[in-house]
Amino acid sequence: MDTGAAYLFGIPPPLLQTRLTATNTAAVSWSSPASGLVLQENTKGIATAKWSNVMNNIHDDGTNITHVVYPAGDNSFYRLFKP
Repeated sequence: MDTGAAYLFGIPPPLLQTRLTATNTAAVSWSSPASGLVLQENTKGIATAKWSNVMNNIHDDGTNITHVVYPAGDNSFYRLFKP
């Protein structure tokens, strides 16, 4: 009788990174591919339920997915969310 083993490996979510650019914008990025993950933004604070999906200005170059933020003076918080 043949027997075998099954292994389950958890894949950690990509690390969300932010950096300032030379043009006074901020780049929010994470590794590609990131299947099923959505970038969300909240301007009211991380403890609130005011998260909304970021739908525009996202670029995937095959290695990283980047969203460029044009700061308007308000605080913005970002997270990767898997619906």
